[in-house]
Amino acid sequence: MKIELRTIEHHSSFSEETECYSAALWIDGACIGRVSNRGTGGADDFHGDHAAFATADSWCRLNLPRWSFPGPDGEPGAEHETDLEMHCGALLARHVGMKQMQRTCAQI
Repeated sequence: MKIELRTIEHHSSFSEETECYSAALWIDGACIGRVSNRGTGGADDFHGDHAAFATADSWCRLNLPRWSFPGPDGEPGAEHETDLEMHCGALLARHVGMKQMQRTCAQI
């Protein structure tokens, strides 16, 4: 399954506890809606085809690697499934990192 964020609007100045952004969510070449976050620590919002969103969320949980945070003693913490919201966050982080690298390279 190909999952993409397109027409990403990232607002770092409004990001407090989470990234403030809005983007079109594309699954296998079709736009299924918009995903966004207000940047104040809450979950992502989704507006669009909720059946397609649920299908993509299930696919992510079954096919993407599990993740965990290390505990205070350095031991691995509890494992969590990678859901669609987590995957969208990773796609956004990649987009923001690429933009940062482009800006840095342009200054050289």
